[in-house]
Order: sequence, then structure tokens, then C-alpha cells
Amino acid sequence: MTLHQSWFARDARGWTCEPPHGDAAAFHRGLPGYASTPLAEAPGLAAELGVGRLFIKDESARFDLGAFKFLGASWAGFRAVAARTGYAGPAAIDGLQAHLRGS
Repeated sequence: MTLHQSWFARDARGWTCEPPHGDAAAFHRGLPGYASTPLAEAPGLAAELGVGRLFIKDESARFDLGAFKFLGASWAGFRAVAARTGYAGPAAIDGLQAHLRGS
């Protein structure tokens, strides 16, 4: 497989983004079964792309779902339910559950 050089950004080394909202990170850490995503090194792909080292996030076992979009979806779902029900407490499932139960 040959990739065209235009496929990747040569100036990516200087790219940065805002860190995630602190409430989202705390929310995710509070989910049952949460663990940091392991990184797997991909030396063959690194060589093909002409970079020294390349790591890939292995999301295959996250929450036993075999999917990689769960964190974003869970945070969006939490925010939507909280907004719809007027929940203004901490970003935590147990707080939202208590609010929904009327506790």
C-alpha cells in the first residue's frame, strides 16, 4: 500500500487543541469499567509514512463494546438528559440518577 504524501499534514507537529472540559474527564473517570486507552505501536505503518514512531489508540476493548465513540456519546447523552431534566449538579451518573429518582 502506498500513501500519497498529501494524505498527512507535514506541519502536524505544531498543532495543538484545547484540552477537554474538566467535567467531561471527571464524568468519564466515574463510569463503571473506565480505564485509560492503551496505545499500540505500529512500526510498519510508521515506516510506510516515513515517521520515526507511530502509536494507535486501541479502543477495541473499551467498555466491552468493541467501539471507539462511547466516551463522546456518553458525555453528550449525559449533557442532554441533564439539560432536559434541569439537573445542575456535578457531572456524575450517580448524581443524575438521584436527580431523576427525585432523591
